[in-house]
Amino acid sequence: MKRDKKKPKIERTEPETLLEILTECGRLKNTIEQTLTVAVWSFPETNRSLLKSKLEREGTEEYNAYQEGKVLGDFDIRSALHKGARSGDTFAVEALSKTQTDEAVDKALKDNFFPEE
Repeated sequence: MKRDKKKPKIERTEPETLLEILTECGRLKNTIEQTLTVAVWSFPETNRSLLKSKLEREGTEEYNAYQEGKVLGDFDIRSALHKGARSGDTFAVEALSKTQTDEAVDKALKDNFFPEE
């Protein structure tokens, strides 16, 4: 059975809403302060201190959008490294291995020293 090599193109557009901006900032690993600057610049009517409290409070739409972006950003990087490693790119193999090792160490440290979080 022949595999279809056509892959759907994912078109990314410029963020148009505040939640899209927050997701994109998370994807880019912007700090909360950087995210606030971008959000207020993009949407001048935004109350900076109120948005900051929403970004830091679990369960809000703003918090969820930002955190989702962080996860998606990590996925994009790991996925690209995996694809490169599969095609024999030695840099990608090394970077993927380092990323996986770093994540395992971070998890072990968190599990051993900060089990409640």
